[in-house]
Amino acid sequence: MVCDTWLEPVVSASTQDRKYIQALNVNLSNFISVKLSGKSNYPIWKIQMLCLINSQKLLHVIHGETLGIPDKYDTLVKGWIFSTTSEQLFKDLIYMENLFDDFFFASAVWNKLANLFDLPKSDRKGVTFGIEFINGAPDLETESSRGVQEIQDTAKNRLKREL
Repeated sequence: MVCDTWLEPVVSASTQDRKYIQALNVNLSNFISVKLSGKSNYPIWKIQMLCLINSQKLLHVIHGETLGIPDKYDTLVKGWIFSTTSEQLFKDLIYMENLFDDFFFASAVWNKLANLFDLPKSDRKGVTFGIEFINGAPDLETESSRGVQEIQDTAKNRLKREL
């Protein structure tokens, strides 16, 4: 009987190790559809990132409750955060003062981004099912119908010119 030795560590791994391997193999694109670039897309990125982190039962990492958990979880979450920011934002973050002191923990990175981009509570409409709805969000139905109308008008004008 042939035995695949590379499978043995996974099969005999502890529950904690299996949890880490599962989190390590998460496909970020299944959760995060935008790269964080600033205030304009922070609310969307934040909600998607919270869904990802919560799906792996790691919210305590961004809340700074890291006592008793291996450093590898903190490093993993920090990697998710950094890999879902735009290249320019990442460069800006790494060139800020006290990089190593401030960004030693994932919670510090999370809080820094919140301080930079999160709207003050006074600017928020409210909370529904844990998702914050932000003032000034575009009316998607109106925006969509406006876009469709522009496309139709452009097509009509081209037809008129061709005739």
